[in-house]
Amino acid sequence: MKKNFMNHINNYFLENLDNFRMTISTTKLLFIFYIFFTFSLKATPTIREKYHNDYLKLIELIYDNHGIDIGNRDLYEGFTMNFNDECNAEVKLKTYKPLIKFFSVNICENKTKLVYVNLNPR
Repeated sequence: MKKNFMNHINNYFLENLDNFRMTISTTKLLFIFYIFFTFSLKATPTIREKYHNDYLKLIELIYDNHGIDIGNRDLYEGFTMNFNDECNAEVKLKTYKPLIKFFSVNICENKTKLVYVNLNPR
């Protein structure tokens, strides 16, 4: 009878040990997902997100001062923007011809300057 009782306790312990291990594994998995999604929500903003209003103002300044709509995909292949600080930015505009236009833009003073035009060798 004592052996039977001990076997029953051992079986009970082993069954609960498996449940305990499964509970711990599930808890670990949920904790990892929680940490992963918490850190991804606090990610560093991109340049476009950080300077969103300046980005729109920069496009308007180039259009107003030079008559160039850099968002027009029919005329231009694409552009890049590099903000040096909150006021100054450089814009490279790639045309479908082998031509790249460089703009120096000061958003605080509403000034743009076509720095130079460079032929892109193909």
